[in-house]
Amino acid sequence: KIFGEISYIDPAIATAKVVKRILISNKMVNNSRKKASYNFYTKNVPKRLELLAEKILSNYVQCINLRKIKN
Repeated sequence: KIFGEISYIDPAIATAKVVKRILISNKMVNNSRKKASYNFYTKNVPKRLELLAEKILSNYVQCINLRKIKN
């Protein structure tokens, strides 16, 4: 299989879906401690996902560059 765009975008989409599922399930819980953690994560998740996406993208770019050097 060719190492293309789909290879690096899949983990980001999968992570976003998992995070979304966690946030939705936390939102449904009325426990005050869980609510506090939900508020904390909703504020921090976008930044974390952004950092994760950057990491995945930079790894992808490094792989492409290594492949170019080998060939």
